[in-house]
Amino acid sequence: MLDGCVPVLEILKNCCNYSDNAALIDDRNELKYSDLGGCVNSLSLFLNKRVSGKGKRIAIISDYNNELIIAILATMASGDVFVPIDSTLPMARVSEIVTAASPCLILCDKGNYIKAKEIADKHAIEISDIDILKGDKNLVFNISGERIDSCESQKYNSPELHVDDPCVIYFTSGSTGKPKGVELSHGGYSYWYKNVSSLTRVDENDRVALSANYCFDISLGEILLALLSGSSLYICDQRIKKSPYDLVRWLEDYKITIFQIVPSLMKALMCNETRNFSLQSLRVLISTGENLEFRLVSEVISHFRNTNFRILNLYGPVEASIHVSYCWADRYIDRKVASIPIGKAFNDTNLKIVKKNEDDESGELYIAGPQLALGYLNSEITEKSFNRERTPDGNSIRYYKTGDIVSLNSYGDIIYKGRLDSQVKIRGIRIEIGDVENSLKSISGVTDSIVLPCSEDNETILVAFAVCDKVLQKKLRRSLAGVIPIYMLPKHILFLDGLPINPNGKRDRALLKKMYEEHRNKEIVSAI
Repeated sequence: MLDGCVPVLEILKNCCNYSDNAALIDDRNELKYSDLGGCVNSLSLFLNKRVSGKGKRIAIISDYNNELIIAILATMASGDVFVPIDSTLPMARVSEIVTAASPCLILCDKGNYIKAKEIADKHAIEISDIDILKGDKNLVFNISGERIDSCESQKYNSPELHVDDPCVIYFTSGSTGKPKGVELSHGGYSYWYKNVSSLTRVDENDRVALSANYCFDISLGEILLALLSGSSLYICDQRIKKSPYDLVRWLEDYKITIFQIVPSLMKALMCNETRNFSLQSLRVLISTGENLEFRLVSEVISHFRNTNFRILNLYGPVEASIHVSYCWADRYIDRKVASIPIGKAFNDTNLKIVKKNEDDESGELYIAGPQLALGYLNSEITEKSFNRERTPDGNSIRYYKTGDIVSLNSYGDIIYKGRLDSQVKIRGIRIEIGDVENSLKSISGVTDSIVLPCSEDNETILVAFAVCDKVLQKKLRRSLAGVIPIYMLPKHILFLDGLPINPNGKRDRALLKKMYEEHRNKEIVSAI
């Protein structure tokens, strides 16, 4: 694959080059690359007729199945922009995303039609449902009741696509209390694939797992890694991920060779129930989204001792097309480190550590390169996070300011050390503390609140402190669940008559954390 290609067009070429190979496998169907090409072409042609003009935004809401992948690829192939919507989000959050993105059409699978229809009716948007059926001889692709034989699908000539054209908008937690949309281009993902495919040496014999939530950018990486290499993409039902035993058994049964996971979930996999699994087919275990502790690497290797997989630590924000740096964990097996570094920059990527003072050991990480996002949907936020710097030759370089604090170790690898702001990651998902706090304050009856990240059982959790009447206390969690996603809900909510102030006139966060620790200790004692 050449630099700066449009990935979806390369995938459509693979549908001819690997026509008889298995492309997609969900819990109902297996699609060959020829079937995939026929379905994508059918839906792209439909979208071209239904949605006039290139660059329109199309929302997609689906379960984890082949229809989801077809919807994503067809949207991109038609020159439109994919806007993922999680079916588990509260309607208030969905409305904020739809209002910000302004999609002109919603694509959904049969299982999410009712939810999609509710969204479509509320925002006056058109809706189309898609389904894959088994015909007499071939698969039949059904678009809003129109049945098309995938093998007889008319060849679709996509509009002229450029690497700088937008292809997807991902929404992340925003400090203002509303999600912020990040718009990314086709070209950025081709650079990501070039680097990660070189590291993993993926080819048509591999079996890549799609296990990440499709509303987060790492899922697109899993899709591209499989389909751009001609390998098979195995789609993991999200219910399987809730059970470590079921997930490891799924990896074993389907002989997955490349699997991506966040460290907190990696920890959960190492239970007594999974000790008998060998995972001998697994070649590469990709760790991403969180700090990878060296102790965890050792535990994983010890737990699954009959395998030879390597652990690849990847780092990157959504604003830079998934990942920008890498480090093989086994490089640090004999070195005394607390965590595996985020490593070295990808090719074509410039990582710069900006220090406040020359004597400082650490500084903020800036990213430059062709994989940077086009920007946020809000231009004001874009200007704060992306900036241009003049070079000695009179040109300029565009940088993204990550807010991550890093330093270099003696081996020249970048070490992650923390954040400049209150952003945290929980199970690999980026959460702005201000988002949760503002959502709490938006609930009628809450007069004051603060949210703090705390540690519990070696994991980061959120703890909220709220001031409200006793009647609201009983239903505050339920009310908050109607405003923000489940993964953003504080694990504990402690109620106070007022929030403590320190001698400087600021919120006494140290005292609040102490209150939480006392509350936690009482819970442990009462449980014993």
